[in-house]
Amino acid sequence: MKLIKPLSCCVLILNSAIVFAAQDTSNFTPYFAIETGIATNTLNDFEQKNFSLGDDNFALKIGALYQFTPQWSAQFGVATSISDNDAQFQTNENSEYALTGIHFKTTLFSMEAGYTMPLSESWQLDLNAGVIVGKEKEEMFSCPEASSLSWSRVCSSHNGVSTSSDTSISASYILGASIMYSFFDDWGIKLGHSYSGYKEGFSQTELLVQYRF
Repeated sequence: MKLIKPLSCCVLILNSAIVFAAQDTSNFTPYFAIETGIATNTLNDFEQKNFSLGDDNFALKIGALYQFTPQWSAQFGVATSISDNDAQFQTNENSEYALTGIHFKTTLFSMEAGYTMPLSESWQLDLNAGVIVGKEKEEMFSCPEASSLSWSRVCSSHNGVSTSSDTSISASYILGASIMYSFFDDWGIKLGHSYSGYKEGFSQTELLVQYRF
């Protein structure tokens, strides 16, 4: 008996989506839209050249989509994630410890197919699936006399005596869902969450404003 109410709510939501999706779409015109807003990135801990990296950070996200049917769209997005860390390494048994810092930046490009489920005249649920590609850049900084450094000092490009950089590309899947409220004919606000297998796991929560034209 306790399951009846939750199941009833799910049935009502699905029925609402089916009713609005079944409405006459003969006047539908394909459109483009742009989106921008704030995203919170969570990059799970992963190993990168003996460093443990992973962080939560805020980023500006920019996206675009093309809605070619009432239900289906193609979407593209760009966001950035940055991680920094310092550690002490000993190059060999007879050497002193050297403080080394790493700056890891990845620019994430997502390409997704979207399926739209209208919930009412103003609300809609979007389900997305696709591919995410990370263009990665890592910079290593070596700083001298690590044993005399205080805990408050960090190794970076400003005090490093040697630096090196490397670039690479990684790709994985991405799955997401979002809900959008249209407050004008051409404007909407969207709250979404996505998860990807990028590195050891990557998730993103976003709050975006959409303009359709």
